[in-house]
Amino acid sequence: MKCFNHSKKDAVGICKSCGRGLCSDCAVDLKNGLACKNACEDQVKILNKMLDMNEKVMSTSNRNLKITGYFGLISGILFIFLGYYFLRNLEAIVGAIFIILGVAYLVSSILRLSRTSQFPAAGDKN
Repeated sequence: MKCFNHSKKDAVGICKSCGRGLCSDCAVDLKNGLACKNACEDQVKILNKMLDMNEKVMSTSNRNLKITGYFGLISGILFIFLGYYFLRNLEAIVGAIFIILGVAYLVSSILRLSRTSQFPAAGDKN
């Protein structure tokens, strides 16, 4: 591949923003990628910031999946116990509704906890 600006020079890489081939005279190395000198540097810096922020968001999302999963398990168990109480002592229909809600919470929580690592952690190469 040849440089976009210098057709006689071999490209050393591709601009992360525009995708053009760049020689060593036209390329600027910006942490995680090359940029066109004096043209795409700001865009590549923004892309790098976005990638860094996404890593943080993914790890936070994994933690939130786990927390909501445990909250759902606790809620499901409480709904089932409350439903059993209503079923035995007060109102059968209300008890049945609470038990159904409890089972729904338990099932959704188990499914959620089985996906706790939905997003790769920072540094994973999956």
